[in-house]
Amino acid sequence: MHLHVKLKELKKSIKIWHVNIKQPEASRKHEVHYLLKTLEEKIDLGRASNSEREERINLIQECDDIEKLEAFDMIQKARIRWDVEGDENTKFFHGLIKQRRHQQTVQGLMIDGLWISDPYQVKEAFLNFFKEKFQSQDQAASLNNTLVLSDVDRFLLEDTIGTFSQSTKLIHGRYYCLLSGLFFNW
Repeated sequence: MHLHVKLKELKKSIKIWHVNIKQPEASRKHEVHYLLKTLEEKIDLGRASNSEREERINLIQECDDIEKLEAFDMIQKARIRWDVEGDENTKFFHGLIKQRRHQQTVQGLMIDGLWISDPYQVKEAFLNFFKEKFQSQDQAASLNNTLVLSDVDRFLLEDTIGTFSQSTKLIHGRYYCLLSGLFFNW
């Protein structure tokens, strides 16, 4: 059995399932509206009991729930339609993205006086260049020689500025340290 035949059969069974699910919901909605109308007429005439007033409240809640489900279905259908069809700007923006990606690609590199344009070799050249840059011994040694404050210096710094936790603020998901009226971002 071919895939397109299977998909057609699946579509038929989904349609049947959809009718079986949606038809009772639609009939229940009409039933709820009819019951609400009759109860409101009784209330307007002053012949409704307390239990009928409570039933009216329950029916209003049920009607709201049904309408929320219908609104959710409409939102889902709109999302699917937008995903399939897009909108009038989709083609334009995708064209811009393609153009920028093409402009930013490296077409080739000059290595030892030789022009290399093979994408695989260009990637390898970039990888090797940055691997050498970041794995050099000089940089690793300079990172290990960090400045550590003595207890006296730390105490003086906290005394003039305040404790670190007091001078640090979380703003838009980033930490800022307020020193002498200036913000330092890290």
